[in-house]
Amino acid sequence: MSQTSIRVYLSVFGDSFDLTALTTLVGVDPTETGIKGQPIVGRRTTYKETYWDLSVGPTESLDLAEVYEALLNKLNGSEEAICQFMSANHLSAKFNIVIDIVNGRTPGLYFNRAFLNSVEMLQAEVDIDTYVTQVR
Repeated sequence: MSQTSIRVYLSVFGDSFDLTALTTLVGVDPTETGIKGQPIVGRRTTYKETYWDLSVGPTESLDLAEVYEALLNKLNGSEEAICQFMSANHLSAKFNIVIDIVNGRTPGLYFNRAFLNSVEMLQAEVDIDTYVTQVR
């Protein structure tokens, strides 16, 4: 990409749980899944836990809120149901934000109330990774 881009995803993870049940509950197919103990393609290791990821991006943008709002729209208000599923299955959640900064064009880091409410409801962590590239 020649422009700064942002990817945001929600990861629900834990020891073992029914991926199909979570998919049905949320009403949208995950972007990626993995099952604890299964080999990771192209690596000599296995998944350390079972996970269900829902992603938006990468999207060329300098507006982080634009990208995480697209993810929240995909969740379509299912956070409370996800929270109950997580509690019943002893799971954790994390919002991962990956920002690829190109030529010093940095996005604003702003979290609106809707995003913070989702973080709180899911008792999720937020992980932000940044990568910097110079393109000539």
